[in-house]
Amino acid sequence: MKVLHRRSTKRVAAFTTALATAAFVVQLAAPAAFAAAPANVKSFFPVHGAAAADTQFANDDTGVTQMAVLSDLGDGVDSTAHLTAVSKAGATGPPVVTGATLVQWYWCTAGTVPPVCPNANLIGADTTATSALQTPGYTGGSIDDAWSIAWDIPASLDGQTRDIVVEGCNATPDATFSNCTHDSVPTLLDDSGTGNNPQTSSGEITSPANGSALSDSATLTLTASTSPELTAVGFGFDPNSGAGDDDNAYGSEDVDSFGGSTDSGVYNDLTPNTTTATAKTWSATVPGTDTPNNDEQALTLWSDNGDMNFTGTGGAAPGGVASFVCGAPCTSATVGGLAFDRHYEVLEPGVPGEALQARLKKSSDVTADATCLTGPSSIFAAAASTVNLTGCVFDAFGTAVGSEGVFWSLVNVPATGGGSFTGSPQLVTDTSGHATANVTSTAASGGSSTTITFCIDHDKNAVCDAGATKTATFTITWSAAAVTHARSISLRLKDALVARGRVTVTDGFAACADSVPVKVQRRVSGHWKTVKKTTTSAAGAYRAHLRNKHGRYRSLAPAVIKGTDTCSRAVSPTRRH
Repeated sequence: MKVLHRRSTKRVAAFTTALATAAFVVQLAAPAAFAAAPANVKSFFPVHGAAAADTQFANDDTGVTQMAVLSDLGDGVDSTAHLTAVSKAGATGPPVVTGATLVQWYWCTAGTVPPVCPNANLIGADTTATSALQTPGYTGGSIDDAWSIAWDIPASLDGQTRDIVVEGCNATPDATFSNCTHDSVPTLLDDSGTGNNPQTSSGEITSPANGSALSDSATLTLTASTSPELTAVGFGFDPNSGAGDDDNAYGSEDVDSFGGSTDSGVYNDLTPNTTTATAKTWSATVPGTDTPNNDEQALTLWSDNGDMNFTGTGGAAPGGVASFVCGAPCTSATVGGLAFDRHYEVLEPGVPGEALQARLKKSSDVTADATCLTGPSSIFAAAASTVNLTGCVFDAFGTAVGSEGVFWSLVNVPATGGGSFTGSPQLVTDTSGHATANVTSTAASGGSSTTITFCIDHDKNAVCDAGATKTATFTITWSAAAVTHARSISLRLKDALVARGRVTVTDGFAACADSVPVKVQRRVSGHWKTVKKTTTSAAGAYRAHLRNKHGRYRSLAPAVIKGTDTCSRAVSPTRRH
């Protein structure tokens, strides 16, 4: 793994000067810690090669494609240029990795970056990353965060070359951008509303979306929309094209290097799907046997003025790129071509719609979180009570699988007594991928435990399908004698004035958090005065509106009895408003 980008020496110098100045200031309180800069960020489109000024990229037989030209000519989707970026995702480690929480784009004069490049040159920002869900079988490069914005290029920049600077920041940039990491690409700009004709051709990938998780074993359909003068387009993948691990032999310089049935890795459309006066639409089908395997990919849309038939089928066709500002490098039949859009994708093992993951939780937890990831997998329950369970089935990409066969079984320890199913468990999932079962025990089952197994049973033969991810378990420990369950309670104060928090049971005994009383108290004249009473939800959460008064507050969960179990008193930390 190699780091591709470093903060500029100008930024480092500015930051060093700030620190030196601060050393002479008398500190009356401990200073706030500086936010760490993200590990890595990369402009995905426009994009450069290994050298910062290298904007030519291989595209199989034609030699090069110009990638650092931006046009906002109408493409049937919008009249803006599509800018994309990736950043290395944060991780708690080891090693600890700082991820970007905000990505901003600027247009800057050559060689400058913020803060030297002024905030007036801010193009826009993306505040929410798209991160592909990692499937159970994925073993490729670390999955990055994807970002994108649309840019209506100003008329004042028409025909100009500027650096497009991507700033990946950890929180809002500070004065010196020390909590940001940047990448710059020199870019020729063409505003479609001004200047000479013809304006530069444009296009946008409409499917798959930037940051998608895609199957590496199922047929892929690639779609795009372009300005109407184009006569053919190409789609191609570049492997290992992430923010922090783009270390294959070609780096990002080959837009179509995966194998494919003809060892070209290019999929072209020589005939548009639809044609109007303002746009054309295109598509290409990539068979499952040809898709890039188990790794990060850059999917690029481009067109060429030479032979667009690289897959060995159909007749050759030129792409018909138009550009006044780009000229011969873009419109020549021998070396010309232009890339229009680039998306970050992760090709992963798994087939969409094929049941692969089974999960099992309490029904109340699944009601709160339909993904079945929230909540314990083992609980205490009073003997003779009933526990409602929901099993969930998903494919590799986290999509619920309905009408799927499933199977339930249970084992008691000791084998005599313990739990049993009440009624018949559901053996087929509903449209949400859910199936339910109810488990109870006799009054004499205190001290025993019941482990319930839920699994995928595609052929409905009462046998669990093979595969570790296709089976989930849940354990209930039945309590009969009086048991005291330790609890804790949290408190947050927001706005003017809402108290909220959650009652948590240390040993997972759900009844001690479900529908229990809570008192919100305020410190008055040296005593705690109850200002609001409320009751928790089934998941232990509570919320109360209070009169907006300044002071010190706490929450109290009084001790309660649930059957033969005692739920201990719990007091939150004090909060000031």
